Amino acid sequence: MRRNIAEKEERAGHRFFQRTFEDLLLPIIIWLLVLVGLTTLKVIGKWNLSGYLAIVFFLIIPSVLEKSNEILGLNINPKREIKFFLLTSAIFSIAFVLLLLSVKNPIDIEFFGIKIAKVFPQIPEVKDFKWLIIFFLGVAVPEELFFRGFVQGRLNRFFGRKFELFGVKFGYGLILQSALFMLVHLPQSFAPIRFLVFFPALLFGILREKYNSIFPSVILHAVGNFFVMFVAG
Repeated sequence: MRRNIAEKEERAGHRFFQRTFEDLLLPIIIWLLVLVGLTTLKVIGKWNLSGYLAIVFFLIIPSVLEKSNEILGLNINPKREIKFFLLTSAIFSIAFVLLLLSVKNPIDIEFFGIKIAKVFPQIPEVKDFKWLIIFFLGVAVPEELFFRGFVQGRLNRFFGRKFELFGVKFGYGLILQSALFMLVHLPQSFAPIRFLVFFPALLFGILREKYNSIFPSVILHAVGNFFVMFVAG
């Protein structure tokens, strides 16, 4: 009897260790490797190779390690995604036009007395719209698959989603992935505005929870980056 109890406790302990490693430690270890890799590339002046590192760690490794589309958030609904793209593009376009009409000279944006960005809208040329595709395929897809898919998905499996706000269930994974996303942006430039990346990451994570999919956050991420490129410097 005691032997059976001991065996059950041992198996339970093994399952807990395995679960902790796979769903909590492994995503953080991979993130740490990315952070070290990006920092190294910046220091040695090889930042142009950062895209290749992102492909390996943000796309290939999560796709190999995680077979569950539910965890990765690969739930696609073409009709929903098209509507979301049109709505997102319309909102950003209206905001951009209003800024364009109201801002005639560069405006410094400060946060607690620290300059974080310069706002000066510039009309994009036709050739500039190539950046929309670049932001989709080269930035939004890999980053959303890793942070809102792999990382947030596995952290949700570990911590659960114990909270609910406006009908959206979430857990500690939402906050943790946002912090990791913010920190991984620091090697490129240790500027104050980089710390504000936490808040878009939070919004992307909420979209992932609301729709059980990374595709709405991919759209918002790419379209947002495109418009910010012509607004803030």
